[in-house]
Amino acid sequence: MPTIAEGSGLVYLSRSLAMNDGALHKLAGVIPAEVRTTDNLQALGHSEFEIVQDCAIAGRGERLRGHEYHYSVAEPDRDARFAYKMIRGTGIHECDGIVESNVIASYQHIHVYSLRHGFDGFVGAAQRYSRS
Repeated sequence: MPTIAEGSGLVYLSRSLAMNDGALHKLAGVIPAEVRTTDNLQALGHSEFEIVQDCAIAGRGERLRGHEYHYSVAEPDRDARFAYKMIRGTGIHECDGIVESNVIASYQHIHVYSLRHGFDGFVGAAQRYSRS
């Protein structure tokens, strides 16, 4: 099923979360990344990003806006695939939107009005999946 995970959804779908106190928690393991919390704010504010890989929410070349706020750092595997290239904002190493199968996980909270067709493309993808 197509899934969009934003903010803490990215954290939850990662393999693990390393806490400041040294505790390590295993998580869902859906996306190829480890996350660690930090004492300092890593990102706060509005963001803009370009779609670099067609995905369930937008096509390549579209520019979207959103916002991000997080006290964590995601460390994806070297071969992780990304749907977004950051224009404004932090994301994950100047990219964001880790793609794994039908899942897109990012620190970005997408502003729906920046989507050309709202979430219609995503809803359509989910409907096609449920019929198969």
